[in-house]
Formats: sequence, C-alpha cells, structure tokens
Amino acid sequence: MSGNPVAAEALGFAGYDFVVLDMEHGPNDVPRILTLLQAMAGTPASSVVRLPWNDFVIVKQLLDCGAQTLTFPYVQNAEEARRAVAATRYPAEGVRGVAGMSRATRYGSVPDYFRDAAREICVVRQLETVEAVANLPEIAAVPGVDCIFIGPSDLSASLGLIGKTDHPDVQKALASAAKECRRAGKPCGILATNAARAADYLDYGYDWVAVGSDLGLMMAAARKDLSVLRQTGEPMHILTPEAIPVGETKAVLGESAFWSAEDDALLWVDILGKKAFRTRPDSGRSEKWSFPEQTALVQPADDGTWLVGQEKGIVRLDPATGRTEDFLAIEADDPTTRTNDAGCDRQGRLFVGTMRSPDFGLEPVGSLYRIAGRGLAETVDTGLTIPNGIAFSPEGDIVYWADTYMTNRQIWRARYDAATGRVHEKQPFAQLPEALGRPDGATVDADGCYWVAAVWGWQLLRYTPHGELDLAVHLPVQRPSKLAFGGPDLKTIYVTSISDGLSADAPQTQPLAGRLLAINLGIQGLPAVRFHLAWT
Repeated sequence: MSGNPVAAEALGFAGYDFVVLDMEHGPNDVPRILTLLQAMAGTPASSVVRLPWNDFVIVKQLLDCGAQTLTFPYVQNAEEARRAVAATRYPAEGVRGVAGMSRATRYGSVPDYFRDAAREICVVRQLETVEAVANLPEIAAVPGVDCIFIGPSDLSASLGLIGKTDHPDVQKALASAAKECRRAGKPCGILATNAARAADYLDYGYDWVAVGSDLGLMMAAARKDLSVLRQTGEPMHILTPEAIPVGETKAVLGESAFWSAEDDALLWVDILGKKAFRTRPDSGRSEKWSFPEQTALVQPADDGTWLVGQEKGIVRLDPATGRTEDFLAIEADDPTTRTNDAGCDRQGRLFVGTMRSPDFGLEPVGSLYRIAGRGLAETVDTGLTIPNGIAFSPEGDIVYWADTYMTNRQIWRARYDAATGRVHEKQPFAQLPEALGRPDGATVDADGCYWVAAVWGWQLLRYTPHGELDLAVHLPVQRPSKLAFGGPDLKTIYVTSISDGLSADAPQTQPLAGRLLAINLGIQGLPAVRFHLAWT
C-alpha cells in the first residue's frame, strides 16, 4: 500500500474483506499506520498491518494505535513464533507494555481492555523460506498463532527460482504448505498477483488470498482506460524489425508454423490452398504436399510422420513417401465444421480446435479438444467461433487458448496438470483492443511470455505471464497468422501470413502478404514439441 489514507478508505468501501497496511515493503512508519487505521475505521473492511520485522517495540506501538491483526514477516521457527506472540501479550504471558491512555483502549473508555485484549488480537505468521515451510507444523503448534501466511515471492527466491513464482517447484511447495496448514488446523493465506493465480491458490486449499495493491490497481486501471481511449493497448516497447521473406511460396491462408529442428526447416500450411509445406531457410526451397480438403494444421509426430488437419479430422502423412492414412475423425457428423489451430503440451499430447467454416457462416459452435491416441480424450472448451492461440508455459503447467472473433478478442489461460492432462477452469488472460488486431496463432518464449499473431493488426504482440502487454512487433503484412521460434539458436521468429480478404491495393501496399517471413529480435524461444505416439 502507498500509505495514502484516502486510498485506504476508498478500498475499505470497495468490497474487500480486508486491506493490508504494509510496513514491510510500503513507505509506512507507525504515525502513518495510525492515520491509515483511522481512515479505515469507518469502512466495512478489516485492517491487517504487516510489520517491517519481528520487533516487540514496534508491535507495542501498533497495538496501542489500535491495530488488531498483525502479520509478522520472515518467521523461521517455533522460537521466533513464540517471541512474536509474546510481543502481543501483557505480562505475565508476554512482554507488551501497559499504556492506559491509547487509541486501543479508546483513550481509557473500553472496560476490561487489558483482560480481553489477547482474545481480540489476531497473530499471523508469515513463512517465506524453505526452512520456515519445513518448520510449519512446529510454528503452527505455538499457542497464540492464529493464522499462517505463505510468501510466494521470497519462497521462490529461497528455492533458487527468484521471480519465478509460477515455476512448478514453487507451486508444488505452495500447495504442500496449504496442506500442512490444513493438517495443523490453522487458516492459511497467500498473496496472488492476479485473479487467475488466486483461483489456483483457493484450489490448493488456502482460506484467503490477498490480490493487488492500491498502486497496482491504479496503474492497471489507468493503462486499461488509456488503451481504450487511444486504441493502442499501450505496449511498453514497439519494434519494427526487418521482415525477410523465406522462399517463394505465397499462401492464400498461411498457418500452423512449426519449427522442425530435425529437418532444419519450417513446416506450415495453406488452409485454403489445401497444402502443407516444408521450407528450408538456408536454401529457400519449399516442398509441398497436396490434400483433398482444407488443410488447417501440420503437427509432426516423434516417428517422423506428420499429423495433418483436414475438414473432418486428422490424417497421418509419411512425408518420405507421400502416403496418408486416416488417424482420427473429429466432428465427422457435422459437415459444416473443420479443424483449425493445434499444439502439443510439453508431454506431446495434442490439443486441436474446431470451427464452423466461413462458407456456412461463422457461429460460436467450435470446440477445443485434447487428443489421446485415436480418440478425443477431453472436451476442453466449447462455444468458440475460431479457436486459436494454443500454447503452453515453459514448465507445462499453464495452457493458453483464444477465440479470434466472437468473444471480444479474448485470450484465456488455465492451470494444467501435465501428469494427467487435466485442464482446470479457464480464466481471462488478456483482451486485445480492436485496433491491435485479433488473436490468432501463438507460442511462448523461453521467459514464459505469450506471443500472439494479431491478425488484421499488422503485428505480433507479447504478453508477460501476468497478462501485461509489453511488446509490439510491427510487420509489413496486415494479417499475420501464426509464429514459431526457430533456427539453430531458436532466436529467429518465423511468421505465416494471409493474402486472402485484403483490400484491392494490397498487392502494392503489402506485397509480402501470404509469404513466410523471418525476423530476428535476439529473443529465444522453446523447442517445438512433437506428438508423442506413445499416447496412442
């Protein structure tokens, strides 16, 4: 919290259950906390004061100011927990000094305050290291410890993963801590940086979650309003790199970029041209395979064959011989739908979307499926118009997808259980303002940032793992469709594009439309994942 009493009072009326008055990381001293407590007093929300340290002198001053819920940071063991409790108790149970004329006693007007004070004070212990979490059962057992708070940021640093609170090892430790609190019979809380992660923590078993700060909420609202007013989305950086055409092939509806390290080539398709391509950047030479139906995707398998999306399902192609065989029927009883975007999780399971063909009128009848073998293992989402944007976090514990049209250019994310393939409830991740384009094909880079081709927007957009737009890469084509990191160091970005549906002057204003493009920003991607045939 910034320490502004007006902000504190406003947040107290905003509907939150509690507001944290922070002395550990906020610029607040004891007199400022007194002002904030006074501002909060007339609101429905409770005040939680987080101490700068386990200091009994500061504890005494805050309690005398009227604070009733105190969070003690960096508690490592049971002895430190006992000292913290003692600081909140009068002798002989503790060391709190006696002051009769204080705000806590309403200046001497609260009868029996000294007798009842201990029952009205909530002591929260903040655990934020591997050592502290290991000592959680002993800390929770200390009399007077009312609640446990787990600090994810410092815990990630203690695990050697500073700044990576989404890392599976950190999330595993956080889930384990919640279970230990349950076993100890203590309520537990945690801080989440966004609503999606807050939902995850509630799933883990946390009883309460702190979300956001006054400055963070203010900045997010300001950026959102500015993005609407300016219709730009406010990316932090805008780049206009040289886009180099790769090969001579021009697609009607280029899509499904996949970097095949084994071939040192980019695999991609022309949906309306009913073709799949393998383009080698070193020579610019493209090989092509033709199909009888619209060809929405190409996904290599780990035996060298390719899964190729057709209108009514997926066929398996042997690129060496050109022979195909039926692999999986998808919505075969609906002649109006076809396959669309696809991508594999880190274990090699395939996710594929379906959509109604524009020839039959775009309607929200598409679905997103997880494929296991030759069957649809799970319907992940329904009611989609053009499912796109399928990608997975570096650790494989988050899955992303988007709808290009009917849902206000929305991108979602969901927690993903890589061991079982279970997709948890989806949460909004980002929404593209109309002027930025619409979300099409996507990928994730080595830092966990989500990249999406903004079709109709002339650019690629990069979002941080927290859903913040931080980079726009301008392109010479209006309809980029999908991107893939490739090359020997995975630092070349290959982009497919669309030449269909453009204005009459497009051949002059955007001659590279429909071409495969390459740009280099020095940003590294992740190795593409092949379909794992063992799932069959």
